Amino acid sequence: ELDGTGATQAVYTNEPQQYGGVLSQRRGSTSRFLHADALGTTRLLTSTAGVTTDTYLLDVWGNPVSSTGSTVNPFRWVGRYGYYTDTATGLIYVRARMYAPTIARWVSVDPDKFHKTEARLPELDEASRGVITGQFAYALNSPFLYIDASGFRAECECCNDAIGDWATRGKGRRRGRGAVTFQVYTPANRVCDVEVRCTSEGCPQQSPAYTSPRNEETIDICLDCRMASSNFEQTMYHEVQHAIDFCGIVRWNDDRETCKKIETSAYEQSCMYLFPKDKTARDRCITCGVFFSCWRHNLPNANPPCMSSVLTIPCWKYEPGKGFVPDKNDPRCRKFRRNRKGAQ
Repeated sequence: ELDGTGATQAVYTNEPQQYGGVLSQRRGSTSRFLHADALGTTRLLTSTAGVTTDTYLLDVWGNPVSSTGSTVNPFRWVGRYGYYTDTATGLIYVRARMYAPTIARWVSVDPDKFHKTEARLPELDEASRGVITGQFAYALNSPFLYIDASGFRAECECCNDAIGDWATRGKGRRRGRGAVTFQVYTPANRVCDVEVRCTSEGCPQQSPAYTSPRNEETIDICLDCRMASSNFEQTMYHEVQHAIDFCGIVRWNDDRETCKKIETSAYEQSCMYLFPKDKTARDRCITCGVFFSCWRHNLPNANPPCMSSVLTIPCWKYEPGKGFVPDKNDPRCRKFRRNRKGAQ
């Protein structure tokens, strides 16, 4: 960090990651180490001897509540990810734009239209579109769930970590934060590129995931950040099968028979992952999964009827007239957690 004359004021040590990862700062001959909470907000500074020198308490929107110590430290609220507090104005610099904690809003609109789900996924329902129209809203008005380290859009670290781990296991390559690309091959030896991207702005048709062809050679997969670890792998098997089926197709008939065909193909993969040895449960999973996913076509219910308790997509439940919605009461649901093998 330099002053107006170009003199060094501070030297920061960061982790090797895209956004921030601030570990420590050195001003003159004095070093301080940052300790952050789960959100990434700095809670205290320690000296080289491990003694606490400063403490911070901020609310979820970034407004200071209390503090101790006098160390100059601009990385406070979500400081771990590079949020830089300008003490002169009270604003917080987050790369692409400035944020005002007193009003819990950005002071300018999102400058990067490319990242808007509305532009990439025009089939979003009206409820999802309504979220995007709040161009000044920070992190979808949910700062306890999301951060916005790029300044462009809310980041969902759980989903990003999961697809990153999925890529490192040899199934794809990363394309920046929150995106993975790979290739699929059809039985007719056709090859298509697939891009998987996490979004906190909702996937079309209120689904936990949604696959659609961008053109004859490129397929997009949208993953909702609210997805939990218990259904990430299963969902990837499901959506990758969709990508294979869509490879070489730009548009398809959105009718009952087509929906049944493509969803049956995908649920055969994901339900096999869920029930590899239980054929009865697997067949029930396929039947009810197709019924739930094609709800807009008024499919006749199965016998016995498919209920929301039938396991097809953990952590999501089917509601008539709405499709899949997040199920916070599902005991199978857990947030992503990291262990030595990555996101689980």
